[in-house]
Amino acid sequence: MANIKQLIEANKNSYARLRNPGSDTLEELKNYNVVKYAMDERSDHGGLAYYNPEDKTLIVAHRGSETRRDWLVTDVQIAVGVKETLADMAAMRFTDSVIEKLDRNGHDIDLIVQTGHSKGGRESQMCVKKLVETTDIECIGMTFNAARIHGKQKNKDIDYPSVNLRVTGGSAFSTDVVSSFGQQLGHNIDVTLPNVKNFIQAHKLSTFDSMIETYPELSNMDIKDVMREIKKGVQLASIEQGYSGHQQNNSPQDVKSLINHLTGTPEIRTATPGIVTKGQIVAHTQTQVVQQLGENSKFFMLHDKATLSRIPDIGTNVQIKHNKNSSLKAGVEHLAPQQFPKKMTR
Repeated sequence: MANIKQLIEANKNSYARLRNPGSDTLEELKNYNVVKYAMDERSDHGGLAYYNPEDKTLIVAHRGSETRRDWLVTDVQIAVGVKETLADMAAMRFTDSVIEKLDRNGHDIDLIVQTGHSKGGRESQMCVKKLVETTDIECIGMTFNAARIHGKQKNKDIDYPSVNLRVTGGSAFSTDVVSSFGQQLGHNIDVTLPNVKNFIQAHKLSTFDSMIETYPELSNMDIKDVMREIKKGVQLASIEQGYSGHQQNNSPQDVKSLINHLTGTPEIRTATPGIVTKGQIVAHTQTQVVQQLGENSKFFMLHDKATLSRIPDIGTNVQIKHNKNSSLKAGVEHLAPQQFPKKMTR
């Protein structure tokens, strides 16, 4: 999985790579391998890509403004409303090249996470737009104080899976200016940090370190879970409080109360080595995935997240096959709706 803390680190590394092109120690990201770094000579776009072979997640980070061309050409074009800049096009080419490289090397991609700060946030959104409209690979975007996109880029019939986090100290003077004007591809969400005193401080990528301190649980959540809650209209503070409280409640009684609303007399079991289950994922706790074993079934299976090769989304129908060798991760495979079982199998 990917989380906000990792995305902030990936964005920092995209800046650091430009400043220290010869270093081989800047791109480290926990659980991820570096796939590629590139800087486009025509536009000065900078991109850095990471891949997690365990859950097949690809993170693509686009660097914000850092060169004279960025400030004097690309940023000016964005300000006057240019629909597509050379840097936007370079960002999309970079993403395509990373996907092609992984494909050539036999690596599947289950999720692409596009991210960027400021100008890089706009480029990230442009890539999300293209991928959502042209490919079957799941793609989401999480940006930080992103520059706007041109309004005509958005297809009104598509709910783009993109969230921009905008820093504010609680007043207009202490709110990031760059992401306050124009349109974002998806949701534009305020991150309230009381220690931010002005719009210059608000815009800096380093200010998001305070977000990690203020929202520690939120910053370590699976990014897809965060975006799902945001889409529901849940405020960041509520997500933080809910997740923190949930983290303290992982007993069988708590899980039972979590799924009681689905059936009056749930029977809850815990997955064991060698078992194969099919059904819909109905809930997540901090450490477990809850699977209902058949439509309207009273039987539920608890799978420890640490034992799964990847974490399935709530609402998906999956087969989970636990290896008899408990040291190996359980396989998780999506099922078509007609494969939804009536009962558990062994």
